[in-house]
Amino acid sequence: MKLCVILLLQISVIIMKSFCLLCMCCLLFYSCTDRGVDTYEIHDVSKKHIFRPEVKGLFSNHSSSIHVEGYLDGEAEIYVLSPDFDLGKQFGCVPNQGNKLQPGKVNTYFENSVHFETGEKPCLYYLPCTAKKGHLKVRVSFSKYLKKE
Repeated sequence: MKLCVILLLQISVIIMKSFCLLCMCCLLFYSCTDRGVDTYEIHDVSKKHIFRPEVKGLFSNHSSSIHVEGYLDGEAEIYVLSPDFDLGKQFGCVPNQGNKLQPGKVNTYFENSVHFETGEKPCLYYLPCTAKKGHLKVRVSFSKYLKKE
């Protein structure tokens, strides 16, 4: 009986050590992996730009977070569109659009409800309205809110 108790205690210690090692490996993996933030530079703000960020993470995502910073001399808009959106469609600037970038110094955040599965590549679509000069840095994530950073 005494031998069985000792054996059970040793097995319990081995299981706990294995669990701790697994937790440390997961933490190390999480800290070394890409957290799902893609960054793009727009040097010619007078032209349309289309980027295809990949949705990363273990689960499907229900939001997109965009941070745009830089400078514009006119208005522009930025959208997250579904991967199968017909980019050949005529797409113009819309008055009072929620994703409007105003002239001047830009430091804007957009949060949108969307649904994408891991591995999908939605369209990040930049559309100049009246912007001719400037530069922008655009960060997009489908797994975390960029405004909280």
